[in-house]
Amino acid sequence: MFSFFKKPAFGLDISDFSIEVLQLQKRFNKVSVRAYSREILKPGIVENGKILDEKELELKIKKLLSNAYPKPINTNKVVFSLPESKTFIDIFEFSKDLKGEELKVAVKDRVAKTVPINLEQVYDDFMIVSEKENFQEVLYASAFKTIVDGYLKLFERLDLVPVAIDLESLSLTRAFKDDLKEKYGAVLIADIGDRTTNLTVYDQGIRLTDVVFLAGGFLTRKISEAFNISLKEAEQVKKRCSQEKDGRTIVLRAERTFKVLQKYVKLILDRIDKCIDYYQDISGRKIVKILLCGGSSLIPELPDYFKSYLGIETKLANPFSGIDAEILRQRAEQFNVHPIFFSNVVGLAKRGLTEKKGINLIPKSK
Repeated sequence: MFSFFKKPAFGLDISDFSIEVLQLQKRFNKVSVRAYSREILKPGIVENGKILDEKELELKIKKLLSNAYPKPINTNKVVFSLPESKTFIDIFEFSKDLKGEELKVAVKDRVAKTVPINLEQVYDDFMIVSEKENFQEVLYASAFKTIVDGYLKLFERLDLVPVAIDLESLSLTRAFKDDLKEKYGAVLIADIGDRTTNLTVYDQGIRLTDVVFLAGGFLTRKISEAFNISLKEAEQVKKRCSQEKDGRTIVLRAERTFKVLQKYVKLILDRIDKCIDYYQDISGRKIVKILLCGGSSLIPELPDYFKSYLGIETKLANPFSGIDAEILRQRAEQFNVHPIFFSNVVGLAKRGLTEKKGINLIPKSK
């Protein structure tokens, strides 16, 4: 039960280019932002979830925590997540009769026989996601010990106590809770980041995940090549269809930019289409909505293009669903950051608010 005096754990989201912390509070059944902070990361500090410069990352997190707004973060408990590309996820079916230690042994045995990983090299966990008449579905997740241990050592030096190492896919489903309420079908989340596009099928729980190694960074490079401009300018063009050079604003039409991108975006759409077909074939359930998130989901007209190509309602996800996020909206405007970038940290902070059980890749010995 939630205690009025409890200090909720804060969410910590570390990507290649930024770090965010968010602490929520709950009073009289109303969830609001208690503290928030954001820091930009230079290239070479973190790369695809791997820490490259420990000292610089430690300094950045210290600065982040000391600059929290509008109040200091009042706890050292933290909920963190690893990039989807650094985790392995699968869903297995088992007899409903298996419980406790018997289920744990069965999961380990199934993983050893079917998953191409060495169990001695990973930390793992599982949770029951649904129970049918005769069987239960179990979500299994693992991550390499070398990656997890790097963050645990970092937290120890910062005097932070991790209460959960979460999955980004699970965190996003928490952030988009209201958008996922569909009685008559499933929802697909397409998280289009810089290095990967992460797909999650949600149908009253996570049912399927996939990682496409084609995303925003690749699209930016193609624009750079097509218009003979820098990567920085190309990123602006991708999201705003304009750039500034020598004091003049040069407008590049959205349709011209998208023509360059079209064949590459189509590669992502083809993978999404296969994922949709596969899920609908094995489940007999339709995917009725697509939610877009991640930095490259802000490409102009992208939701309409998805809808036209796939024939499924598509929209940008709302990470502020169910919380009073006026402070985050103000900060987003102040720093010219779109709300979609808050998605993962909101989901982590929501778990920190309740500390409910779920997938946790912190080794049991810790």
